[in-house]
Amino acid sequence: MATAGASDSTLATMGGGTTPGTAGPLLGPGLFEGMGESLLLARLNDWGADRDAEIVRLRSDLAAAQTGVSGAFSQAERAPVGLAND
Repeated sequence: MATAGASDSTLATMGGGTTPGTAGPLLGPGLFEGMGESLLLARLNDWGADRDAEIVRLRSDLAAAQTGVSGAFSQAERAPVGLAND
């Protein structure tokens, strides 16, 4: 993975998307040395907005999964009671 500098490797990665030979996308805002202030702010804002939108989607998916599992367990719980009463 390409980084902006050895000391900055935990903060910034160069580019976006996936690169050949890697398992997944590069994470981070894609900052690099010498980028202008307006580009830096735009990258940070876009990265933050994308991250926040993904968190909202993940929370929604988790809530839907929890609802589905809860419903399945309720049905499974009622089944033995019905068998015992028959």
